[in-house]
Amino acid sequence: YIEEMYNSYIDGLNVEYFITKDIGIGIFGGLAPDRYDSSFNSKFTSIGVYGEIDKEKYDLKMGYENMRYKGETDREYASVQLDSSPIEKLQMNAIAVASRNQLTDMINLENLNLNALYAHSKDLRFTLFHSYYRAVKLYASAKDYFKIDYYDDYFYDFNSLARTGFKVDYNIARGLKIFGSVEYQKRG
Repeated sequence: YIEEMYNSYIDGLNVEYFITKDIGIGIFGGLAPDRYDSSFNSKFTSIGVYGEIDKEKYDLKMGYENMRYKGETDREYASVQLDSSPIEKLQMNAIAVASRNQLTDMINLENLNLNALYAHSKDLRFTLFHSYYRAVKLYASAKDYFKIDYYDDYFYDFNSLARTGFKVDYNIARGLKIFGSVEYQKRG
């Protein structure tokens, strides 16, 4: 598992170098799990680079990965993760993943998660969140696995789901919590 990336696993080499005690860079490569059944085989490979800045009030991780199937690009994406505590009692995190669309050469946002949690006291917490999700597109392997052409509708499916909301939770007593939330959800 490549911790600095959003969702990368390889059977291979991962080399890290720390420039300072809180700034590191890395490169990885090797065999990747089968994207359809997670089995081990040599058809899927992966190579990528990443960096991390781990300071007292924030931890920033970013990286790029090129996943290949039988030598052709299957997915090419970048990810950014931020965990931060800018002030006491406030925790924020963000994750964003974007891929290069192999057909249009455009960058498509696939996942975005934003969360802010404010702990007013030990018992009272407020959370504000937003999430966006769109299906990940695999290109080279989809031709073999689904027996389809690049111009099939599969590749132009841009269904998405976005949620935005607010939540409050309160510990009444040990083991007894009440909470309330409101959210707006939109499918595209």
